[in-house]
Amino acid sequence: MYFTGRRLWGRVSGRGIGIIDTIHLFEVAKSIMAMQDSGYIPQEDLIKIKDWFIEYLNWITTHPYGISERDNGNNHSVCWALQVAVFSELVGNTEQSKFVRNMYKNELLPQQLALDGSFPLELKRTKPYGYSLFNLDVMTALCQVLSTQDNSLFSYTTDNGKGIKKGLSFLYSYVEDKNLWPNGKDVMYWDEWPVRHPFLIFSGLALENQDYIGL
Repeated sequence: MYFTGRRLWGRVSGRGIGIIDTIHLFEVAKSIMAMQDSGYIPQEDLIKIKDWFIEYLNWITTHPYGISERDNGNNHSVCWALQVAVFSELVGNTEQSKFVRNMYKNELLPQQLALDGSFPLELKRTKPYGYSLFNLDVMTALCQVLSTQDNSLFSYTTDNGKGIKKGLSFLYSYVEDKNLWPNGKDVMYWDEWPVRHPFLIFSGLALENQDYIGL
């Protein structure tokens, strides 16, 4: 039984939305990739670790909980895609890597990003600022993982002009000065945002934008 998360006692034993809580496992997977040729991880342990990720990758891409999370529609879908992208990279599953690359281009970007660069589904929530920052962090992390020298998702735009650059431009000024944010304060954690967001370093390096890196 894999982690299903976010139980409602007396009603359900788990729900697909709990899969977002395993987003942190991508850091484990990335660490394994960085260390696997170092000799510090015994080969038998490496095999067991990859076998676990193979099974978990299969579970989140085939189980009803995984499918419902994939199709959730907001940052949950982006977090699902990032997990699939990183776990696929670790275990060499090129089919799933291709799937989430197409998902980013054909679903996540066109359905979640508005033409002005905002994320309308996140703006509707009680923490619009924090969720917008979080979604851009995860979406740029997905671009970072899936981009190649010949195919950069940081530069990709849809036929009607939607691209991650618009999301970056939209949120940049509100990270620089949170007081400019026009959509109301978050009900929680308002004082804790922003932080040193991954979207600034990933996009700053990919797009050679020193303003992003400096901020």
